[in-house]
Amino acid sequence: MLGRLFDIRRYVPALLTLVAALSAQAALALQWWSPVCGLTADGGGFHATGFPFPAARPTVMSLEFVYMPHVQALNLIVMAAVLYPVIAVLHDKVTGWLPATRWPLAWIALSLALMVGGVTALMTAELGRPTLSIAAEGYEHYWDFRPALLADGRCRD
Repeated sequence: MLGRLFDIRRYVPALLTLVAALSAQAALALQWWSPVCGLTADGGGFHATGFPFPAARPTVMSLEFVYMPHVQALNLIVMAAVLYPVIAVLHDKVTGWLPATRWPLAWIALSLALMVGGVTALMTAELGRPTLSIAAEGYEHYWDFRPALLADGRCRD
C-alpha cells in the first residue's frame, strides 16, 4: 500500500503541471495598467503584473515587488486547471508509446518541480513583500487594473 503511495510515477502529470504553471506565470507576466487621473495631466498611473489576474506590483527599489499571495495562488490554480488535462493526455500518450520512459520521466519531472519551485520560492522570499492589496492606497482600486494593451491612458468619468 505505501509502495504505491510513494511511487513517483503516479505524480508525473501533476509535477509537470506545476512546472508548466510556474513557468507560465513567469513567462506570461501580463502587464496591467491603472490610470490615476487626479495626479498628472497626462493620466499617469501604476502598473502591475500577473496572469490571469494582476498579482504583483514593482516597488521603487530595483527588483523588489509587493505581491498578493492569495491572488498568486488563484493564478496558479487557474493555470494548473487549464494545463493539467493537456499534460495528462500527453503523458499518457508518451508513456504508452515508450514504456521505458516512465522512470526517467518521473525523475526529470521531480527534479524540474524542485528546481522551478525552489527558484520561485527563493525569489519571492528574497525580493517580494506580501500584502493584502497591490492597489496604491487612496489613488486606485484593484478593479481599476486592466490589461495594458487595452489601456488608452485617458481618465474615465
